[in-house]
Amino acid sequence: MAANASCRWLFPGRGPGQPVDYRTLRRWVTSVGLHVGRARVSALRQLVLDVPAPVTATALGFAHFTTHRHVVAAGGTWNRDAAKGLSARETPDPRRADVPPSG
Repeated sequence: MAANASCRWLFPGRGPGQPVDYRTLRRWVTSVGLHVGRARVSALRQLVLDVPAPVTATALGFAHFTTHRHVVAAGGTWNRDAAKGLSARETPDPRRADVPPSG
């Protein structure tokens, strides 16, 4: 990246304007002791806690039952107020001045 500051890729590949090949990136990651499969599952479970599972499924091309399974495994629920951008772990305090009144 430092050699080519105009590159838009975090991990640039050998070809100009191309990202590094996923197999090469996997080798780099596993060479430092990270398990790629576990990291992927952990990232997906955190994502479905932060973003509604149906949105995640559509955005990533997963089946809805797959993201639902990950929501359940992560301890989340499907019934979140996505319109307000709140996750199941956040509950607004109506006494706070920065929280707009509902309705």
